[in-house]
Amino acid sequence: MRALISTHNSALCLRIAFIFTLAGLLFACSSFASDPRRSLNGYPARFQAYVLLNDLYAELRDFEQLLRDNGVAGVVPVDQLWLQGTEWQSRQHSAYAMAPREHWPAMVRTLRFVKHELLPITGPVEVQSGFRTAAYNLAAGGASRSKHMEFSALDLRPVRKYPRAVLHKRLKSLWHRRGKQWGLGLGLYSGVRFHIDTSGYRSW
Repeated sequence: MRALISTHNSALCLRIAFIFTLAGLLFACSSFASDPRRSLNGYPARFQAYVLLNDLYAELRDFEQLLRDNGVAGVVPVDQLWLQGTEWQSRQHSAYAMAPREHWPAMVRTLRFVKHELLPITGPVEVQSGFRTAAYNLAAGGASRSKHMEFSALDLRPVRKYPRAVLHKRLKSLWHRRGKQWGLGLGLYSGVRFHIDTSGYRSW
Protein backbone atom coordinates (compact mmCIF):
# COMPACT_ATOMS: atom_id res chain seq x y z
CA MET A 1 0.00 0.00 0.00
CA ARG A 2 2.81 2.38 0.93
CA ALA A 3 4.48 1.62 -2.37
CA LEU A 4 1.30 2.49 -4.26
CA ILE A 5 0.91 5.77 -2.36
CA SER A 6 4.55 6.63 -2.97
CA THR A 7 4.21 5.87 -6.69
CA HIS A 8 1.04 7.97 -6.89
CA ASN A 9 2.69 10.90 -5.11
CA SER A 10 5.71 10.71 -7.36
CA ALA A 11 3.53 10.77 -10.47
CA LEU A 12 1.57 13.72 -9.08
CA CYS A 13 4.76 15.62 -8.30
CA LEU A 14 6.04 14.99 -11.82
CA ARG A 15 2.80 16.32 -13.30
CA ILE A 16 2.95 19.44 -11.16
CA ALA A 17 6.59 19.99 -12.06
CA PHE A 18 5.75 19.57 -15.74
CA ILE A 19 2.90 22.10 -15.53
CA PHE A 20 5.12 24.68 -13.81
CA THR A 21 7.92 24.08 -16.30
CA LEU A 22 5.54 24.49 -19.24
CA ALA A 23 4.07 27.66 -17.75
CA GLY A 24 7.58 29.04 -17.27
CA LEU A 25 8.51 28.27 -20.85
CA LEU A 26 5.35 29.90 -22.17
CA PHE A 27 5.99 33.01 -20.09
CA ALA A 28 9.61 33.14 -21.24
CA CYS A 29 8.59 32.76 -24.90
CA SER A 30 5.96 35.47 -24.51
CA SER A 31 8.47 37.86 -22.95
CA PHE A 32 11.05 36.97 -25.58
CA ALA A 33 8.62 37.63 -28.43
CA SER A 34 7.48 40.97 -26.97
CA ASP A 35 11.01 42.18 -26.20
CA PRO A 36 11.45 45.41 -28.22
CA ARG A 37 15.13 44.69 -28.66
CA ARG A 38 14.33 41.70 -30.85
CA SER A 39 12.11 43.75 -33.17
CA LEU A 40 14.83 46.38 -33.48
CA ASN A 41 17.22 43.89 -35.02
CA GLY A 42 18.54 45.22 -38.31
CA TYR A 43 18.66 48.82 -37.13
CA PRO A 44 22.01 50.45 -36.25
CA ALA A 45 23.02 50.02 -32.60
CA ARG A 46 22.91 53.78 -31.94
CA PHE A 47 19.36 53.97 -33.25
CA GLN A 48 18.29 50.98 -31.15
CA ALA A 49 19.71 52.68 -28.07
CA TYR A 50 17.88 55.92 -28.91
CA VAL A 51 14.53 54.13 -29.26
CA LEU A 52 14.89 52.07 -26.09
CA LEU A 53 16.31 54.82 -23.88
CA ASN A 54 13.56 57.23 -24.93
CA ASP A 55 10.79 54.60 -24.77
CA LEU A 56 9.82 55.18 -28.42
CA TYR A 57 9.23 51.55 -29.39
CA ALA A 58 5.44 51.99 -29.82
CA GLU A 59 5.93 55.15 -31.89
CA LEU A 60 8.42 53.38 -34.13
CA ARG A 61 6.01 50.48 -34.70
CA ASP A 62 3.18 52.91 -35.54
CA PHE A 63 5.38 54.89 -37.91
CA GLU A 64 6.54 51.75 -39.70
CA GLN A 65 2.90 50.68 -40.08
CA LEU A 66 1.99 54.07 -41.53
CA LEU A 67 4.71 53.70 -44.15
CA ARG A 68 3.50 50.20 -45.04
CA ASP A 69 -0.12 51.33 -45.27
CA ASN A 70 0.87 54.08 -47.70
CA GLY A 71 3.17 51.96 -49.87
CA VAL A 72 6.38 53.80 -48.99
CA ALA A 73 8.04 51.35 -46.62
CA GLY A 74 11.64 50.65 -47.59
CA VAL A 75 12.11 53.72 -49.78
CA VAL A 76 14.90 54.70 -47.39
CA PRO A 77 15.78 53.12 -44.02
CA VAL A 78 13.46 54.35 -41.27
CA ASP A 79 16.30 55.22 -38.92
CA GLN A 80 17.67 57.67 -41.52
CA LEU A 81 14.39 59.59 -41.49
CA TRP A 82 14.97 60.38 -37.81
CA LEU A 83 18.60 61.39 -38.35
CA GLN A 84 18.99 65.07 -37.51
CA GLY A 85 22.25 65.47 -39.39
CA THR A 86 25.62 63.92 -40.03
CA GLU A 87 27.42 66.47 -37.83
CA TRP A 88 25.36 65.81 -34.72
CA GLN A 89 28.41 65.21 -32.50
CA SER A 90 30.01 68.56 -33.28
CA ARG A 91 26.61 70.21 -32.75
CA GLN A 92 26.43 68.54 -29.32
CA HIS A 93 22.97 67.17 -30.03
CA SER A 94 21.39 63.74 -30.31
CA ALA A 95 21.91 62.00 -33.63
CA TYR A 96 18.19 61.21 -33.82
CA ALA A 97 14.92 62.96 -33.07
CA MET A 98 11.37 61.67 -33.33
CA ALA A 99 8.95 63.85 -35.30
CA PRO A 100 5.57 64.57 -33.68
CA ARG A 101 2.80 62.36 -35.03
CA GLU A 102 0.97 65.27 -36.63
CA HIS A 103 3.94 65.74 -38.98
CA TRP A 104 4.15 62.13 -40.15
CA PRO A 105 1.81 62.56 -43.18
CA ALA A 106 4.17 65.20 -44.59
CA MET A 107 6.98 62.65 -44.79
CA VAL A 108 4.67 60.12 -46.45
CA ARG A 109 4.14 62.58 -49.31
CA THR A 110 7.87 63.29 -49.61
CA LEU A 111 8.65 59.57 -49.67
CA ARG A 112 6.08 59.07 -52.45
CA PHE A 113 7.97 61.65 -54.47
CA VAL A 114 11.28 59.94 -53.74
CA LYS A 115 9.88 56.56 -54.73
CA HIS A 116 8.06 57.53 -57.91
CA GLU A 117 10.09 60.47 -59.24
CA LEU A 118 13.53 60.70 -57.69
CA LEU A 119 14.85 57.13 -57.44
CA PRO A 120 14.23 56.38 -61.14
CA ILE A 121 16.75 59.10 -62.07
CA THR A 122 19.26 58.86 -59.19
CA GLY A 123 19.12 55.28 -57.98
CA PRO A 124 19.31 54.59 -54.22
CA VAL A 125 19.90 57.55 -51.92
CA GLU A 126 21.15 58.02 -48.37
CA VAL A 127 19.54 60.48 -45.99
CA GLN A 128 21.99 62.99 -44.53
CA SER A 129 19.35 64.89 -42.55
CA GLY A 130 15.71 64.10 -41.89
CA PHE A 131 13.64 65.46 -39.00
CA ARG A 132 15.28 68.20 -36.96
CA THR A 133 14.32 69.75 -33.67
CA ALA A 134 14.28 73.53 -33.57
CA ALA A 135 17.38 73.46 -31.36
CA TYR A 136 19.34 71.27 -33.76
CA ASN A 137 18.22 73.29 -36.76
CA LEU A 138 19.46 76.47 -35.10
CA ALA A 139 22.80 74.87 -34.22
CA ALA A 140 23.16 73.62 -37.80
CA GLY A 141 22.50 77.05 -39.26
CA GLY A 142 19.25 75.94 -40.94
CA ALA A 143 16.59 78.33 -42.20
CA SER A 144 14.32 79.64 -39.45
CA ARG A 145 11.32 78.01 -41.14
CA SER A 146 13.16 74.92 -42.29
CA LYS A 147 10.90 72.16 -43.62
CA HIS A 148 13.05 69.67 -41.73
CA MET A 149 11.23 70.77 -38.58
CA GLU A 150 7.91 69.90 -40.26
CA PHE A 151 9.20 66.45 -41.31
CA SER A 152 8.70 67.27 -44.97
CA ALA A 153 12.35 67.68 -45.98
CA LEU A 154 15.27 65.36 -46.63
CA ASP A 155 18.88 66.15 -47.37
CA LEU A 156 20.13 63.34 -49.59
CA ARG A 157 23.10 62.07 -51.51
CA PRO A 158 23.07 59.34 -54.14
CA VAL A 159 24.66 55.99 -53.33
CA ARG A 160 26.02 55.74 -56.86
CA LYS A 161 28.87 58.00 -57.87
CA TYR A 162 27.77 60.86 -60.11
CA PRO A 163 29.69 63.85 -61.43
CA ARG A 164 28.17 66.85 -59.69
CA ALA A 165 27.21 68.49 -62.99
CA VAL A 166 25.38 65.37 -64.19
CA LEU A 167 23.43 65.01 -60.95
CA HIS A 168 22.45 68.67 -60.88
CA LYS A 169 21.29 68.54 -64.48
CA ARG A 170 19.01 65.61 -63.71
CA LEU A 171 17.62 67.19 -60.58
CA LYS A 172 16.94 70.54 -62.26
CA SER A 173 15.20 68.79 -65.13
CA LEU A 174 13.02 66.87 -62.67
CA TRP A 175 12.19 70.08 -60.80
CA HIS A 176 11.07 71.80 -64.02
CA ARG A 177 9.05 68.80 -65.25
CA ARG A 178 7.37 67.60 -62.05
CA GLY A 179 8.07 70.22 -59.41
CA LYS A 180 4.80 72.15 -59.58
CA GLN A 181 2.71 69.00 -59.32
CA TRP A 182 4.52 67.87 -56.19
CA GLY A 183 5.14 71.29 -54.63
CA LEU A 184 8.82 70.44 -54.81
CA GLY A 185 11.47 72.42 -53.01
CA LEU A 186 14.92 71.66 -54.41
CA GLY A 187 18.20 72.85 -52.95
CA LEU A 188 21.61 72.05 -54.46
CA TYR A 189 24.56 72.04 -52.09
CA SER A 190 28.28 71.46 -52.32
CA GLY A 191 29.37 68.11 -53.67
CA VAL A 192 26.44 65.82 -54.48
CA ARG A 193 24.34 66.57 -51.42
CA PHE A 194 20.91 68.04 -52.16
CA HIS A 195 17.67 68.98 -50.43
CA ILE A 196 14.11 68.07 -51.32
CA ASP A 197 10.75 68.73 -49.70
CA THR A 198 7.14 68.76 -50.86
CA SER A 199 6.01 71.92 -49.12
CA GLY A 200 6.28 74.50 -51.89
CA TYR A 201 7.56 74.88 -55.45
CA ARG A 202 10.89 76.70 -55.27
CA SER A 203 14.61 76.11 -55.74
CA TRP A 204 17.94 77.46 -54.57
